[in-house]
Amino acid sequence: MKTEILSILKCPRCDASLQLAAFEENPREVRKGRLTCTGSAAHAFDVEDGIIRFAVGFDHEAVKKELHYENTTYQGSDRLTDPHIIAQFPETLTDLW
Repeated sequence: MKTEILSILKCPRCDASLQLAAFEENPREVRKGRLTCTGSAAHAFDVEDGIIRFAVGFDHEAVKKELHYENTTYQGSDRLTDPHIIAQFPETLTDLW
């Protein structure tokens, strides 16, 4: 995250301005940190690998279940990584899916 954008960012939940606590940075950007809004609820958003994580709700059980399903559905399947099958797309569409 470039610190220059802090002046134009607002909390996506309450529109308050944001304050940055940088935990790890390099000369170009903040790589790890936390943005906290100055509003009464003090919403907080992590900065991970230089990316602001404004998304919320990933700790909800239904979301965790869906993410687990998506992350494990095609692991171990050679169909999606076989260059011979992929090179003949779309003729091999049925083999892929």
